[in-house]
Amino acid sequence: MEGWTDVVRPISRTRPLLVLFFFVFIFISGFFLLNLVTAVVVDRTVQAQEEDEARKEETHDDENEKTIFDVMQKLQARNKGMDVVSRKDLSKWLKDDSDVSVWLKKVEWDPELAERACSVIDRNNTGTVSLSELGHEISSTSEPLDKMALIRMQAEMSTRMERQEQLLQRILSGDLRPAGQR
Repeated sequence: MEGWTDVVRPISRTRPLLVLFFFVFIFISGFFLLNLVTAVVVDRTVQAQEEDEARKEETHDDENEKTIFDVMQKLQARNKGMDVVSRKDLSKWLKDDSDVSVWLKKVEWDPELAERACSVIDRNNTGTVSLSELGHEISSTSEPLDKMALIRMQAEMSTRMERQEQLLQRILSGDLRPAGQR
């Protein structure tokens, strides 16, 4: 914009309508330049907000992992340091211990949901579950469900249903011997 009057003054004497062109040009150029500066500022602000949200989410995930670790440590301590626990004992501990219930609520779980997760973990219906597997199940619920996890879940469900169907057929046929002794 510096010195534009030196350029426009001689032209305004010979062609006065071109002054209008210069004013329109300066107005439009200033408008676009102002919009460009505003766009850069807004873009940087949005970028900073997204980075801040990502950091907060990572912090929240870390807090959840610590909470899950604390719950599993407490349950393992109740189980005399052993990882494998009977589902009945675990169910009782989940319902009776208010600290465990509070910690589970922090990670958006409750004792009933943990018991249901135990039925998924106990694939062979042994009546026992691994506390580390339960902790893994609880921590993996914060991750998005991907296709491979869904396929694995469907395959496990199909396998369990096949086993149950075979067991029902054996019961109906009267053959209650274990599968290896037939």
